[in-house]
Amino acid sequence: MVFCRTIDERIWALNRQGKVPIAASSQGHEAAQLGSLLAAEKDGDCFLFPYYRDLALKFAAGLTAEQVMRSFMGKVGDPYSNGRQFPLQGADLPRKIIQISNVVAAGLTQSVGYAMACRMRGESTVALVYFGDGASSQGETHEAMNFAGLSYSSS
Repeated sequence: MVFCRTIDERIWALNRQGKVPIAASSQGHEAAQLGSLLAAEKDGDCFLFPYYRDLALKFAAGLTAEQVMRSFMGKVGDPYSNGRQFPLQGADLPRKIIQISNVVAAGLTQSVGYAMACRMRGESTVALVYFGDGASSQGETHEAMNFAGLSYSSS
């Protein structure tokens, strides 16, 4: 958590210097991200659907500080887009991460669909989805939770 906070603070400082065009802080989110991931990994396989403030989660999944900094600075070597998109967004299948958008609540329906597919295949994979408080008022959040409830009760 200290490592993540240190990198996050550096990203903010570089943003204020004009060297990082987009900075979305994860400060205050680190413990929830790491605690949930450690709990899920303890009981088996998991697949992550983070959102744009999940820096600690991505470090825990295996990204290096250099990869993170390259992504935030829009440099070649960004593991997701080679510096051409919003920082740290994209599919990272080797690390079991899908983050396709910085749109609020976008990962919720995808995570429920993935979890349902795992269940249909008989896998014990846990799908973890992360979102901020602003997502709780989005229609997609309610749709995802309704779908999760329906698919759970039908089996």
